[in-house]
Amino acid sequence: MKSTRRNLGKKKLKIFEPRSDGRGGSKLLEKTYTPNSPKKTIRRSESPSKSSPSKRQKTDDIHDFGTQEHDFFEDLDSDPRQTKTQKDYLEEFVRMVVNVMSVKSRMVHGVVWIALDSPHSVGDVVLNSIWLTLSTVLPVGKRPIILLTGFGQQACVSIWGMVARIRNFQFNAEPPGKQLEGDNIVTIVHTNGIHHLPVALCQCPGRENRVLDDYLDLGLFPASYESVHSAFTFAVLDDNMLAYLECHTTSYQYYQKLRRLTNPAFPDSVPNRYQELHRVKRQWQNMKEIIEFGFAHNGREPGEGDLAYFCAGCPQPGINLPEGWKDDPERWKYHRSHCGDGCFSQVHQEPLSEETDIWLKSGEGFMTEKTRYAEHLASAKERKDPMTCNEHRALKDRSKIHKGCDVTGICSVACMRHGAFVPTAQVDMHRGERQMYMDYATTKAWSYGDFTGIEFLIWGYDVNCQYQPRHKERVGASEYLSFPPGLEDKIYYAIGTFHVHGHKNECYPRHATSFIKGAGVKSAEILESRWSELNHAAPSLRYMTLAHRAEMLDALMNDMNWKTMVNLPDYISKSYDKALEERDEAEDEFDKLDSTTSDEQRAKWASQEAQAHADRLSNVKAMDIYLSKLEAAPPRAQLELDRMEEEQSAGNNVGLTGWIVQGIEIQQQQLRILDEIARHPSPTPPRKS
Repeated sequence: MKSTRRNLGKKKLKIFEPRSDGRGGSKLLEKTYTPNSPKKTIRRSESPSKSSPSKRQKTDDIHDFGTQEHDFFEDLDSDPRQTKTQKDYLEEFVRMVVNVMSVKSRMVHGVVWIALDSPHSVGDVVLNSIWLTLSTVLPVGKRPIILLTGFGQQACVSIWGMVARIRNFQFNAEPPGKQLEGDNIVTIVHTNGIHHLPVALCQCPGRENRVLDDYLDLGLFPASYESVHSAFTFAVLDDNMLAYLECHTTSYQYYQKLRRLTNPAFPDSVPNRYQELHRVKRQWQNMKEIIEFGFAHNGREPGEGDLAYFCAGCPQPGINLPEGWKDDPERWKYHRSHCGDGCFSQVHQEPLSEETDIWLKSGEGFMTEKTRYAEHLASAKERKDPMTCNEHRALKDRSKIHKGCDVTGICSVACMRHGAFVPTAQVDMHRGERQMYMDYATTKAWSYGDFTGIEFLIWGYDVNCQYQPRHKERVGASEYLSFPPGLEDKIYYAIGTFHVHGHKNECYPRHATSFIKGAGVKSAEILESRWSELNHAAPSLRYMTLAHRAEMLDALMNDMNWKTMVNLPDYISKSYDKALEERDEAEDEFDKLDSTTSDEQRAKWASQEAQAHADRLSNVKAMDIYLSKLEAAPPRAQLELDRMEEEQSAGNNVGLTGWIVQGIEIQQQQLRILDEIARHPSPTPPRKS
């Protein structure tokens, strides 16, 4: 390369640049450059660097020169393009998010737009909000608009002179250059497409380091924080996130839609800002959560579960319980109930190389904090206890792996009655549905919120008959597991009514919610309905980085909890009306059954029931009192022998039993003959006469 430069010497280099022809079209303008031309700083790319420049990077190199001359061979050996990766931008975002997130909480100021078609004056200034202006900005062949930044709604007075000099500036989908009169032309992504606007930065003293604040005040989120060349409106970021939550549209699909809106005939000609959108979407969501949950101005950092919604209907002391609730004689109403289950659809593809992504959050939402969970898995040992019930899939597949996946699913805990995910209690599985995963999930779920004074806790799991026996032993042996204070001996281990009938008979009275006083009508399988919604996003979650996957799972679960919470009043009202109707029917059926029993039987059964419920927390086998005590009928041969012995002992040698047996055999032969005739109505052909 050095020899090439020496050979060129002082030769001139001709370059043709696209320029507007003043009539809505473009023409090539010849420019002459020499190696000693004035230098110009080249902006840093907003895309990750690669071994060779992409087509977009090469195009940006030419456009960045504007009308100035540049030495193309200056410092070729040192590579002047110090590109940043997506990781670099995320690290920069983490350092500055505390100072930036307060801007979003303010109302978006008016934006100063100037239509460039005639000599301008202050009277030409129009104030519009960003989402209204961009809905009609820059249609093909129309006049352009310039965006001015400044203090609030007032444009910087130092740039009015520059505005007056701009005449006949027109372009189509993408302008021929990246600068106009020394100001950057910024690619702005909005809900109706990709636009290009010249941005005149404020020139007032002290505003040099306030570029990011200026953009945020205008309702724009820049893709970089120094030399801004791409920005996204708040509206497009909200719309992109909503499209993912409701329709599970990925950022790639969403941006492809915007490209087609911008140029339906040639969408590939529209600048590709997918990678920037992919990254800014994460930053935007993180900032919104910090602001939404009140951590933007109080100087505190969010802790575990602080950036997540929970169930508004579950009893929570200090949140939704009345004063004096502990003195209520019916304290069973204030119990808590959780259910757990594993989902094998939420797998994660193992990356080809080690991930170096930035974790914007870990444990502040629904997915558990990764460091402590990894320490628990490293110290825990999975026990292989013998099967005491039917062979269920959750137990059979606890050593199952998915080829090429480093995560085989997630273990979740939710509110049993309303199906709201419990913050910090969603954990990744790495090999089947093991007890060590669910142990940690239950610990995090039961440590979230205040359980002080709660009468009892119902824990629903479809294999509780296998999970319960050594649960306390596993918790006591680990420093990472614990029970809620005062509730260790007040936990009812339940199995949902759908699953319990697939267990052995004794599992029904021991674990069915129908035999737990105060349980009411609950669904221990309610997570199954949540999986049906969450699994729509599984294909996109599979190939994300683990950090990005955790953020999107948090967002999806938070959105589901939000919808559950806002729909709770209507759900409770309908459930109450339904419960009144079913109660009347149940009382009628109970009265019919009760009328057939005696007072002595009622007293005996009530005593047995009270004793069983008093002992079940320490010995679940006490509930076996509900099992039927009917003995099975003896076999037929035994009945025949008993009848013959009775006849002989009575002195009756008439052979009554023998006649009955012989008659039964004759009847069986007749039935076989009739069956044979029915299957072969003409066994032999008729004789020919």
